[in-house]
Amino acid sequence: MTRPDDAAVPTSPTVDALTELTAARVEADQLREAMAGRAYIEQAKGILMAVHRIDGNAAFALLRERSQRSNTRLRDVAAAFVAAQAELLVTAANPPPGPVEGVHGTQRPSRDFEAAFVHAPIGMAVADEAGVLEMVNPALARLLGGTPEALEGSSLLDAVHPEDLGAAREAQLSMLARPERTAVLRLRLRDAAGDYVPATVSVAKVPGPDGSVTQLVLHVEDDTDHQDQAEVLRSLALHDPLTGLPNRALFTERLEHGWARHHRAAAPISLLFCDVDEFKSVNDTHGHPVGDTVMVALAQRLRAGVRPGDTAARLGGDEFVVLCEDADPTTAAAVAQRLTRSLGEPVEVGGVSVSVSVSIGWATSTPDQDVAALIRAADDAMYRVKRA
Repeated sequence: MTRPDDAAVPTSPTVDALTELTAARVEADQLREAMAGRAYIEQAKGILMAVHRIDGNAAFALLRERSQRSNTRLRDVAAAFVAAQAELLVTAANPPPGPVEGVHGTQRPSRDFEAAFVHAPIGMAVADEAGVLEMVNPALARLLGGTPEALEGSSLLDAVHPEDLGAAREAQLSMLARPERTAVLRLRLRDAAGDYVPATVSVAKVPGPDGSVTQLVLHVEDDTDHQDQAEVLRSLALHDPLTGLPNRALFTERLEHGWARHHRAAAPISLLFCDVDEFKSVNDTHGHPVGDTVMVALAQRLRAGVRPGDTAARLGGDEFVVLCEDADPTTAAAVAQRLTRSLGEPVEVGGVSVSVSVSIGWATSTPDQDVAALIRAADDAMYRVKRA
């Protein structure tokens, strides 16, 4: 099927708004926006294909052409998009003449909305003002692990995680009481297996002739991939890229938490500072790739040599630190001796034996100390070992 001439392509303000907002969504630079954009682009293509009777390539070309007229701010796109879907639903009050294939009932949505609703890759639903689901599309049914028919008549609030329910109810009441037409929430929704799915739920009000709310349109987007990406980014930000050990930022965070527990429980806390002696000579003699391999091997030995629950971190360069909670001086000394032996063993790299030595100093907290004093004491102890 080919695309008709531009003059022959019918249009409407609502479809224009949907397609332009979709294109703006795709142009976002952030990973989350780009991932969401791919889903919205498919939804808009489905609308255009159904409304204009054109194929996917022609729909995409038309979408790109119309996107050039969009000046929508990206942060407004999600709310505006679902509001446009609500506008489509309003047109159901004056449906086009003749039956719509696959749609039954006298109050079913218009052709435009039905195309968007059924073919949307994102979960969609129509609910009454109390939140009871009247229509559920296949994408939402797949997300929640059921069928549209089984979900219709229930409330989406029934699936909200107990910890999120208060915020969801408050947002619902607030939106109904205020003139704003949309609300966007991040919630955890229970699926048929009893697991909770992270989701972004966008809600728009559908006003009746007198301005009162008659229905709600909901978009439910699976945030699992977005959450996974966020966790990956957080891990990258808090770990050393070479060794995989916690970096200075994560070590500081864990030290603060450990110090708070130390004060509550009056349990000792110890720090071990580790410095690889003359590591520059390893790089100068064998090259930086070998030096990196040696550093990774030392990090692995460090991780294996500490107690369960201890934090071994790389502060940068050839400096490491170990946080030992509930560790008195005897325990700290034993850990330091074990690590000194382990880290001092030669490292085999490509048939070459690379000799290294480490200087480890430690300090244990005292009742009159603050955390800064403990850090200085451990650092001073390490330098005393290095000068010995």
